[in-house]
Amino acid sequence: MKRKIGKVGLSSLIITLPNRFVKRNNLKKGDEIDIQDNGHKLTVRAKVSQESANEAFIDISNLDTTLIWRYILAAYKNGHSIIKIKYDNTKITTKGRLKRSNIEFIDINDLMKDISNLLIGMEIISNSSDLIVLKEIAVISDKEFVSSLRRIIYILKNMITDIIDSKSDIRNKLVNYDVNINKLTNYCIRIISRSEKYRNKGYVLLINLLEQLGDQIKELPVDMMKKESNKILNLLSMNLDIINTSFSSVEKKQILEYYNNCDQLKDLSMETQEKDKFLQIKDSFREIGQVLIEGKFKVPLN
Repeated sequence: MKRKIGKVGLSSLIITLPNRFVKRNNLKKGDEIDIQDNGHKLTVRAKVSQESANEAFIDISNLDTTLIWRYILAAYKNGHSIIKIKYDNTKITTKGRLKRSNIEFIDINDLMKDISNLLIGMEIISNSSDLIVLKEIAVISDKEFVSSLRRIIYILKNMITDIIDSKSDIRNKLVNYDVNINKLTNYCIRIISRSEKYRNKGYVLLINLLEQLGDQIKELPVDMMKKESNKILNLLSMNLDIINTSFSSVEKKQILEYYNNCDQLKDLSMETQEKDKFLQIKDSFREIGQVLIEGKFKVPLN
């Protein structure tokens, strides 16, 4: 759709809004609209329809905790600012990641508290006999994307450092690290769904691979690992540093070092009891390396 630019006064340029857009959003003189400047592109949004368009309605009747989590997470990742959850039973069957030890059922209020704690920026604002409402409490900013992405890498490096320095069982600590990585990766995908700046540039693939790394590192048999494995862990940390610096530029020298580390990782892994787990981590790094080479993810730092 094309529009010619008009002029008002000495310096103000104007364009008209398409008639279908005006009618669809019931716009009239004096209404406010949101305009986002994306370089060579302007995004125009009608405020009057924004809130209703960002609502998600989910009926969780007869669903267990795992499916409830999947439905709500999908709405969260898709950028909905309000998530309305209808239920017909206050006792929910526990299953999967949200299962509490040997408890067969969980109260709906406790479940929603657990879920809201896993969703950055969302809180329960209303709770009635058959409806719970989650709402976004802070406006999402593009600037949070880069900082959240770097935070994921920082946590991954902390996991590796703690494994190297561990003198006791740190399993619970690694699990907590992984929970925070999952929260941040979900939040990054939420930002992407609401941002013209980062959409359709391969960021989701990078984020999912970083989340996969967190899962793989968490599953390393820390209590059985020998000091020889520290060489491998140091290589992982070095590659994370390269990924972090590659957000602003991807140099051939960095790529060569990155893949050389992957080759060393493979060779050293063959000599350890944790061979299979380390090789899975190596494969994840190689996939990330391909994203680096393609440059799909290049993150503007301004």
